[in-house]
Amino acid sequence: MVRWRKIDQMRSGELREAGGEYKVYKNTLVRFAVRTAGRRGGTRMTAHVQLPNVAFFEHLGWYTVGGPVSYVGRPHQTMAIDLPLVLRRL
Repeated sequence: MVRWRKIDQMRSGELREAGGEYKVYKNTLVRFAVRTAGRRGGTRMTAHVQLPNVAFFEHLGWYTVGGPVSYVGRPHQTMAIDLPLVLRRL
């Protein structure tokens, strides 16, 4: 298992040519976390998202809260999702 950000398109091709396999679980993990929090009675989930990943989270129904902030020394965007609305779509 590797961090997803360490595999770029070129390296993924090299990995496959060498007979390796990999799968990106980012989408699955985010959806699982949102679904679980909603089913346990949560109403809103927030996260500090690295700026290159904002569009990915927006695609999943998240929205930005304020402007970028420094989190662990790097720029992040605070994002949130309303869990009751998401559970109706799942």
